[in-house]
Order: sequence, then structure tokens, then C-alpha cells
Amino acid sequence: MSDEALQVIYKAVIIQKLLYASSAWCGFTSAADRQRTEAFVRRGVRSGFYSADSSTAAELVSDSDDNLFGKRSEQRKSRFT
Repeated sequence: MSDEALQVIYKAVIIQKLLYASSAWCGFTSAADRQRTEAFVRRGVRSGFYSADSSTAAELVSDSDDNLFGKRSEQRKSRFT
């Protein structure tokens, strides 16, 4: 299997499992938990499963939150206009 295919699978399965409901659980994590999450993503980079120029775990969680809450606020705006 090519490196590109492995990276697509890793991002689609592993990273998405990591991000599942991140907006709910992220606020309850300690600094040590966040470091372990970042280390997990870096391990994927070292193994060649995740691109080194891709987002960090913190950026992924932030983007996930922005997407979720951005869509929610857009839905609210459209309901009231």
C-alpha cells in the first residue's frame, strides 16, 4: 500500500476516532492528557502515517470545534432571519 493511501486511512480512521466528541471531552483533559495526545500524533508522523506538515492535535480539536459551533451559529442566524 502506498504512503499516501496509508496517510488517508490514518487520517480517516485514527484521527477521526481521536477527534470524536472532542468538544465535549477536551475541556476535562489535563496538560498531561494533551501532551499524550500530541505525542500520539507525533508518533503517527514518525511512522509515516501522518504528514509532518499536517495539523497538530490541538489544531485539529480547535478546527473541529470551529466547524461544529460555526455551523450551529449559522443555523441559528438562518432561523431568525
